[in-house]
Amino acid sequence: MKILSIHSAVAWGRVGNSALTLPLGLLGCEVAAVNTTRLAHHPGYGAFRGAMEDPAILSAIVEGLDAVGALAAMDGMLSGYLGDAGNADAVLAARTGLRESTPYLCDPVLGDADKGLYVRPGVVEAVRGRLAPRADILTPNLFELGILAGAPVTGEADALAAARALTGRGPTTIAVTSAPAEAGRTGILLVTSGEAWSMTTPLIACDAKGTGDLFSALLLHGAITLPDIRAAAEAALSVVWQTLERTRRQGLTELAVLPSPEDTAPPDITKRRAA
Repeated sequence: MKILSIHSAVAWGRVGNSALTLPLGLLGCEVAAVNTTRLAHHPGYGAFRGAMEDPAILSAIVEGLDAVGALAAMDGMLSGYLGDAGNADAVLAARTGLRESTPYLCDPVLGDADKGLYVRPGVVEAVRGRLAPRADILTPNLFELGILAGAPVTGEADALAAARALTGRGPTTIAVTSAPAEAGRTGILLVTSGEAWSMTTPLIACDAKGTGDLFSALLLHGAITLPDIRAAAEAALSVVWQTLERTRRQGLTELAVLPSPEDTAPPDITKRRAA
């Protein structure tokens, strides 16, 4: 399997492409990682060091992939942190180069409830107006869902209404991360054109970054390999939970890597209910 991922990258840590390339590789995926940033580390360590990729360079890389037939050979595509609004051009060019049946997952990395927006001017408009409508799957967190829908989202009813509105604008599946959940649990709200499910796992006290990036990559993998998107979401949640638990047990500050997500039998820790 081949997956194109246009996302951020760091020299130290596990966020963006640096969080998903190895886990997908352990699942047998060949990842073509196109990096929108060249950073020393993620912002959790402090001052910004590095650079956003020049949109002209990113577009040239995508053009090069297309020229050798790599885009047409992809089984899936993921986009995440843009860095610069101009990098949306490269994402859309890559989307155009895919086979028509190839799924595109857009992780709209824009901000979160604690920090607000943390992207450059123009990125919100690029994601909301250009990328999200071309995606098959969207994986916003609760804060980002509100940004995309144009209204604040606080509870499950708001999230469900906002996600259903977005499914009418292009995407067929919305997986809302950090969705409202009962005490001691966390998870997602999975919404399609015909149904909605709340899926949760026990909350783990772990501050490692990159869980959303890992979940999105695993969800895309499952969307390609598993019978339906609900099975894909449950499998992705289980692996993320195992990863966080392993990270906590080992006392790591960055996400652990499971020996093989495919071969590890996950515990039955995912609860689901119709929303």
